[in-house]
Amino acid sequence: MLGLDDLTNKLNNAITSGSSSGSTGTSSSDALFKATGDALISWISTKVFSLIIGVSIFITLLFTFYGAFLYFTAYGDENKAKQAKLTMVYAIVGFAIVMSGLGIASYVQRSLISKQAEQVTAPVSTGTGAQTGSSSSSDPIGGNSSWGP
Repeated sequence: MLGLDDLTNKLNNAITSGSSSGSTGTSSSDALFKATGDALISWISTKVFSLIIGVSIFITLLFTFYGAFLYFTAYGDENKAKQAKLTMVYAIVGFAIVMSGLGIASYVQRSLISKQAEQVTAPVSTGTGAQTGSSSSSDPIGGNSSWGP
């Protein structure tokens, strides 16, 4: 239903690749942890977020139509009409809150993934520590690396 077979396959692949690598120690457990985390994050972002969006759209439409029905059947009663308008407003405000929450969750997820990517692709220092000449190692042209006056 929610793609649990896909998640199970990804987790099994992560476990078998971590155990069949032949290396013992921290590196294999870190790789297994990262692969498991990547599989879970991928599953959450594709399946759970889509399910939440679909359910929230359905609930919003349901309460909006219910409010419209109450409004049309109020027959001039101001209290019923006011309650119907509030029902429709609350439905739309609730939808906005759900979408904001999903946007924040998606942003946090992307920022965590980019932080992990930066840690994985960070350059490894060779340990020499000595530089010769006046050019810095980050300036490929070899001149002054500072910009401006």
